[in-house]
Amino acid sequence: MYSCMDSSNISWDCIQCGMPNFSSSLFNMSSIETSNRFSSLSEHSCMSPGEPKATSSPKKQSYKPGRKTPKHTPLRVLNINFQSIKNKKPELEEILDSVKPNMIFGTETWLDKETSSYDYFPISDYNVYRRDRPPNEKNQSHGSVLIAISKDIISDEISELQTNCENVWAEVNIANSRKLILGCYYRPPSDTGSSLEELNTSLSHWQIPSVIPGKPDNKQHQTFIDIINDHSLEQIVDKPTRGERILDLILSNAPNIKNKLELMPPIGNADHDIVFTECTISLKRNKKPAGQICQFKKANWENIKSDIQVVFQRSFLTQRKSCGLKIDIIVNREDREL
Repeated sequence: MYSCMDSSNISWDCIQCGMPNFSSSLFNMSSIETSNRFSSLSEHSCMSPGEPKATSSPKKQSYKPGRKTPKHTPLRVLNINFQSIKNKKPELEEILDSVKPNMIFGTETWLDKETSSYDYFPISDYNVYRRDRPPNEKNQSHGSVLIAISKDIISDEISELQTNCENVWAEVNIANSRKLILGCYYRPPSDTGSSLEELNTSLSHWQIPSVIPGKPDNKQHQTFIDIINDHSLEQIVDKPTRGERILDLILSNAPNIKNKLELMPPIGNADHDIVFTECTISLKRNKKPAGQICQFKKANWENIKSDIQVVFQRSFLTQRKSCGLKIDIIVNREDREL
């Protein structure tokens, strides 16, 4: 009977659990078969796809580091009206140490030929080009100009551009075998116009970018403006440098090289602010020479001592020169001996 009930399609309830009967075929899923025309993937083939066959597939290339472009630090320039550099040596040393300028344009240095430039500028760090005013009837020197250029920059003085006024000129090498002409000019307040005419003569001899700090006077203002316009120069100092007036100028026919311009406090008791400028320009630098080791044990000390004695008697005892200038004479003489 139970077999008949099991195979029967008759619905009945179980006397123990009270659940209706179901056909066993409803849950017999093993009897259901499906067809699949694709074969199962090989586990080994998934692990090893092999080399790509497409011709456009990227190929691994070796990395070659490119040539690094050197970073050019801005050119740091100072324009200083010293009003006598002679009594401002400690202040100048502090400025050189803190700012580390590449170029210094100085006016009213009050230096004379008896004073060495390297009493104030380290001989190992700067080349100094000067133009001193002849002393007056009281043997006093005023005015005078200088350009100090860092020794790691290739520079030379251009004496051909000097005219009968207080100006000094130098040149430095820049990219593409070109040169940058630098000039420092000071116009005495007592000048009636001849100084500006001489400056105009100097400017008429160059045709490449230049920077010319100077100090014009209001009396000759229009003449100075005409000179600026005639030589396509532009004044880039936009802040008063003495009181409410802009007296310490920087002129350039390439004003786009200016990166930053600021004013610094005057040096010592001077009443002109220092003009600090950063210029974006690539200059050719001097290569540091290979280190030289002197074999002092092989030196002829007897000749050196006698030579120093002769120079000392000639320079220190018989000539009226500054101590720094006398030391320069001895150092240069011994450099030649060694």
